[in-house]
Amino acid sequence: MKKLILFSIVLVFLVIPIFSQSGYQMLEVDGLRVHVNEIRFAQGYSDSSTIGSISVDQDINLTDIPSDVFNEDTVIRLEFGESELMFDTIDIWLDSSVGIKGHTYFEADNVHVYTSAAGIKTLAGSTWSEPSDYGYHTNDYLYYPGDGDGGEVSETTFLQAMTTFTGDVPLNISLLVDTFQVAYYWDGDDNTRHGFVKTVPISNNASAFPSGTAVIGITYLPLYLSVNQTLTSETYVVAEDSSYLTPENGEFYNEKYTMNMTLVFDEDDDTFFIGRTANWDGLYTSFRLPQFVTGATASGSAYELDLENYDEGEGGWTDNSTITGFSRLAVDGTGTFTFTDSANQTHSLYCVRVK
Repeated sequence: MKKLILFSIVLVFLVIPIFSQSGYQMLEVDGLRVHVNEIRFAQGYSDSSTIGSISVDQDINLTDIPSDVFNEDTVIRLEFGESELMFDTIDIWLDSSVGIKGHTYFEADNVHVYTSAAGIKTLAGSTWSEPSDYGYHTNDYLYYPGDGDGGEVSETTFLQAMTTFTGDVPLNISLLVDTFQVAYYWDGDDNTRHGFVKTVPISNNASAFPSGTAVIGITYLPLYLSVNQTLTSETYVVAEDSSYLTPENGEFYNEKYTMNMTLVFDEDDDTFFIGRTANWDGLYTSFRLPQFVTGATASGSAYELDLENYDEGEGGWTDNSTITGFSRLAVDGTGTFTFTDSANQTHSLYCVRVK
């Protein structure tokens, strides 16, 4: 069964800054190009029960406004036997190959590293001026060991409640892209393995980051999709020592001692939508925030946040944890809160809002 709906997409782009660390650095990104295959509406995590889908099959630059890519009239294909669209997750499926256009500066060497169609290039000098061959470098999306096999990858948005769509009103889908510290460069030296590169042990997957081979890639793309809502996000850096909330080298934070937390809200009524956390090293922290912020309860200006991981091998949601005493901040504002992990251990943490 097919139903014709109105389909629009709005994109918010958050600029990625440069992270300064010898051998491994985050990129300042001027372009991220992906191929979106499909959007699937499902009940449960990872398409456990797909109800309907939209075929997209388009190249999209996530740093542009892709309004010219999507048709105004788009067909939702319902699965056999389904008469209406009832879902609580939305999955966006992409080719694993991602084009990255970006650069970063190594102060000690006085050199910029940048992307080109021919591969990774360097430019001497402290001043960045786009070289004539500055362009997209293509690499597989590598989120965990064994991924990046040239196939597909997906990102899932969890809705707060089951949503039903019958086709009587337009279904407007909005996309928010938070790209804070997701693209990186590593020089291939074993002594400088750091961040996301260090999370993939050589013994598990030597082909992912072989010694002596420089790499530019992305860790993951937190893509948040909503239905008939406009999303806005806030990104926080979290640490257990307030000294780590001071940026290093003028702008950036030491990811060995910090985690990032992005909270997404409905811009129209300011209600919580979803949240994600990220950290690709964290060997020096005593706390580990679960990956998903699945709920939020406000009491005045304070929030209690629910956090969980998802492990299919463990039967689904695990590591139930909470954050209490959290307050939303203006950009550059700092605050404190208490994190209680799944072992009921409490951690007094500090945060600063960076986006």
